[in-house]
Amino acid sequence: MIKSKLLWKVIGLEILVIFWFVVNGAYVSMTHPTTHYLQFLGIVPLAIGIAFYLTKIKKWQHFFSFQQNMSFRTRIYF
Repeated sequence: MIKSKLLWKVIGLEILVIFWFVVNGAYVSMTHPTTHYLQFLGIVPLAIGIAFYLTKIKKWQHFFSFQQNMSFRTRIYF
């Protein structure tokens, strides 16, 4: 049951990311922004949404922390 729930979360997140990039690409194609930075401006709300989601479920340590037993060299390559 847990693996199935995790699988659906991953599938849902992948579909959301694909949809977001398609919408952002369509917007960029229709408006023809003057600078390249404006093409990626639509990705900022997606990043904020993922950060909010990780904060809400309290998984920051799981995704963005280093293991204590990793050597310095391994941390740099990681």
